[in-house]
Amino acid sequence: MGSTGPYRAGGGRDDEVVAEGGIVDDLVKQFADPLAFYRELVQNAIDADTDEVVVTVQHAPGEPVVIAVTDRGSGMDPEILQEKLLVLFRSGKENDDSKIGKFGVGFISVLAMNPERVTVRTSRGEGKSHVLHLHRDHTYDLFETGGGQRSGTTVSLTLEAMAEDAVTDLVARSRVALERWCRFARTPIHLREVRQGEVVAEYRIDRALGFEAAEVQVTHVDGDTRVVVALPGADGPYAGFFNQGLLLHETRSSFGGRLSGLRFIVQDPRLEHTLSRDDVRRDGAFRRALRLVEKVVERELVPAALTRLGDLAESSPNGHAQLLARLVTVMPTLPLAPRDLVLRRLHAVDGKHGVRVRDAGRGLVCAARTGALTEAVARAGWVVVPNTMRRVLEQVGAEARDAHAAFTHVTPVETRLEDEALMARLVEHLDRAHRAPSAVALVTVDGAAAGRGYLAGDPPPAEGSVHEGKMAVDPFRLLRREGLLLDIGTPTVVAARAMAEADPEVAAALLARDVLVFFGHLDGGADDALTQGALAAVLGVTA
Repeated sequence: MGSTGPYRAGGGRDDEVVAEGGIVDDLVKQFADPLAFYRELVQNAIDADTDEVVVTVQHAPGEPVVIAVTDRGSGMDPEILQEKLLVLFRSGKENDDSKIGKFGVGFISVLAMNPERVTVRTSRGEGKSHVLHLHRDHTYDLFETGGGQRSGTTVSLTLEAMAEDAVTDLVARSRVALERWCRFARTPIHLREVRQGEVVAEYRIDRALGFEAAEVQVTHVDGDTRVVVALPGADGPYAGFFNQGLLLHETRSSFGGRLSGLRFIVQDPRLEHTLSRDDVRRDGAFRRALRLVEKVVERELVPAALTRLGDLAESSPNGHAQLLARLVTVMPTLPLAPRDLVLRRLHAVDGKHGVRVRDAGRGLVCAARTGALTEAVARAGWVVVPNTMRRVLEQVGAEARDAHAAFTHVTPVETRLEDEALMARLVEHLDRAHRAPSAVALVTVDGAAAGRGYLAGDPPPAEGSVHEGKMAVDPFRLLRREGLLLDIGTPTVVAARAMAEADPEVAAALLARDVLVFFGHLDGGADDALTQGALAAVLGVTA
């Protein structure tokens, strides 16, 4: 049965006629992507309750290229083909909320590829099939044929012959288009390239609803609505709206408000595309979906992100730092307080590296490197975190001191007999010239007082001692006198220890003079006393 085209007025079928302008051309132009017909045909297949969709790109040298979309759905009868499929703005799904397509203009998308012919072969599974040939001039032929033992529909687009590289490009673009429009379809979708009758490549298109490789994402189901929310990835924010897993609208622009900077997917059968099919309708269902996303962000995403942050604090320093930075970026729009953030300590306490900002205890300390100093600071109750966190801490208003600028760590040195003799004679020279300290010890120094040479303080225990600041107290005070700590890295101490092996008296006198100069106690009387004491020792005379 031949017929004039339902998409235009008048005229019989003529294979040489070029499609006229008018409403058909205008509707075809609404599909910015010529391959958007995949979405429309997959949508029809899903609405027909198919259990699988198979897309094939068939080609052979010098022969037309045929794109076919096959389903095993309920099929169509002649009435649906003529009165629903081929009539603009009429759909067999207008009053069925379980179906995706409603406007009855989707099928016209097959003309965007400018095919030589569109063939629809369909069956209800009642032992017969119906075949529709839609031509370039918008006329069609509809006839009945045999077979049809199983229900289903195949829509084929016959295109002009293509070079091999053009076919390869078509297959690649088909895969991209199908993955864009149909990646979350509830039905399995396969794309196959068939060359000279043999399948040479096959791709699975559908996948689970969600973001691939998302550090933190949560899925919430509310009736027949499914929401997936994730922190932003390397490619920034994202918002996608789907019906039955088919894309209605997506954008990488930030949605603003509480959803600013985040990624989210909404799957809702109540969402519909606009008549132009390039956006989602901003109606009550749309607004309800956004409110649900906001609720999921507050009640599920934030707790999940903090839990993940705590896990990474124990298992992955780099992963923790990256997630922490990402959270701080979106924190202005999240219901997340800085005190709830989990930091990673450089030194575990009770086997745990993670600590919330609100539980930081005495305070936060940053360190560019770890060592005895940071270990001692941590034992003293400070939370020591990597220096790379400093900028993040500043962003959330948390103050942190620099470990090596704010603390001094002193560690005792194992002494030799020559060292013992040197320090004993040093005490005698200091006592004769000014005043003896309460004790003398050789130490190594790290942190704020490193490089000072001489410090005042009690001799440290074997594990060392940590002090705030530079330890600038005078070891020669009359009251509460402290010990004298000699940094073995100081040039004068190095020289005195070397000299003490041969002449401890002279070594001690030179060291005593340098100590008194350092603390400002070398006056004329002290200088004379040191000189006389050294000479007496050298000459063997009792002073």
